[in-house]
Amino acid sequence: MLWALREVPNATTGTSPYMLVYGRSPRGPLAVLKELWPGESDTDASLAQPVEDYLLDLRSKLSEAAEFA
Repeated sequence: MLWALREVPNATTGTSPYMLVYGRSPRGPLAVLKELWPGESDTDASLAQPVEDYLLDLRSKLSEAAEFA
């Protein structure tokens, strides 16, 4: 939820909070997957682990955090 708030452009500024802070467009987990499906980029070479493993690990960590919350 927090990532979505940082990624959506603000009505007043016309740009996302992420863009204001970092000066570039955000690349969330869904953007990474979208690039991998058609083979637009080779992110596996630059990542420490495969994207699928990362997303599965992320999902388990998010569910664990939800249990604590």
